[in-house]
Amino acid sequence: MTAAIDIIVSDPKEADLLKGAVFADGTLSEDFARSLETRSNFVLLSDAAIDLGGPGRSAVFLKYDTIAAPDFAAALISDIEAEELGLYLRVSGKNLNDELFYLVVQNFRSFLKATGVMVKGSEDELWVRISKKSPLLSERPLLRLAQLLSKRIKDEFQEVTSVGVLITQGESGSYTRIKKSAESYSKKSETLKAKVWEQRGFNFNECHVLGHCGKCSDKKLCANIRRIGRLSEAQRETEKE
Repeated sequence: MTAAIDIIVSDPKEADLLKGAVFADGTLSEDFARSLETRSNFVLLSDAAIDLGGPGRSAVFLKYDTIAAPDFAAALISDIEAEELGLYLRVSGKNLNDELFYLVVQNFRSFLKATGVMVKGSEDELWVRISKKSPLLSERPLLRLAQLLSKRIKDEFQEVTSVGVLITQGESGSYTRIKKSAESYSKKSETLKAKVWEQRGFNFNECHVLGHCGKCSDKKLCANIRRIGRLSEAQRETEKE
């Protein structure tokens, strides 16, 4: 069903982004959510019913704010034959901060993975491949993926009180806006990563291969990173309790 944008979204920029989108009709049913519980999958191109995004064909823009915002999960398909894939994701909550948002950024692709769904990408790129046997094909695949992403983020992060998700297919005006925003998002995400790791007690810029672990022989450095990450996660769990 298509919902009235001015009722669902109060932010004029979001309202403009969502023009023409189809909104999810309620929450994802528990039975259907359970059928998609797999978080990792590999799908061959020959087994794929849908193959979207990837380098040069995708755009990702993520943001967070600490003021109340409406929930929505929506999809906009402007061209069923097109391969361009766009993702706009906004998380809101009064207790959100850079550290929590960084964890969302690090995990949102894994939250999109489901039975028969392969998800890859980095920075502002996203690649989604859905197999011919995926339960999603009996529904509206991109719309249900938007719902799944929203549900998993809220399940994982209690600090997140609302999630806005838009997934687009094709070169619509919304995709163009996401693509333009993605250019600045990519730069900001690197700054955010360095800032969060600095707060954890580690200078990310000391990593001389910038995250390409297969090329790195400094096992002591990576062990220290993992230790800091575990300590940060343990502190977060303690704060929840």
